[in-house]
Amino acid sequence: MTTLPMTVPLWCLALLIFWTMTIVAGLMIQRGRFLSNGGDARYFSVADDKSSLWRLFRAHQNSVENLVLFASIVFIIEARGVDNGTLNWLAITYVVARLTHSTIHIMGWNPLFRVLMLFIQGVCLLGMLGFAVFT
Repeated sequence: MTTLPMTVPLWCLALLIFWTMTIVAGLMIQRGRFLSNGGDARYFSVADDKSSLWRLFRAHQNSVENLVLFASIVFIIEARGVDNGTLNWLAITYVVARLTHSTIHIMGWNPLFRVLMLFIQGVCLLGMLGFAVFT
C-alpha cells in the first residue's frame, strides 16, 4: 500500500483535530475538578459566560462544528488533487483564526474579537471551497 504525502490542508486538519481533543481534555479536567469539589453535574448545561467550565464547553462545541466544515472542504481538495500556494495560505490562516477564536472564548476575552476571527474563518472556508470546486 502506498501512502500519499501530507499536504498543508491535511496538516492543518490534523492540527485542528489535535486542538479539539485538547479542548476535550481541558473540559474533562475542569468537570472532574468541579465534581470533586462538590459540584452538581446539572450545572454543566447552565449558560454562564463567567464560568470557565461553560466557556470550555462552548469552545468545544464551536470546534466540533467548525471541524466538520473544514474537514469536508479538505476532503474535496484531496479527492480532486487540488494544490496551490493560495489554498495552503487560506488553510493556515483558517487554523490560526480558529485557534485564536477558541482561545478568546476559553479565556473569556472580548467577544468582538471572536466575531472577527469567525469572519476570517468564513472567508477562508469560502475561498478554500472555491478552489476545491472550481480549480
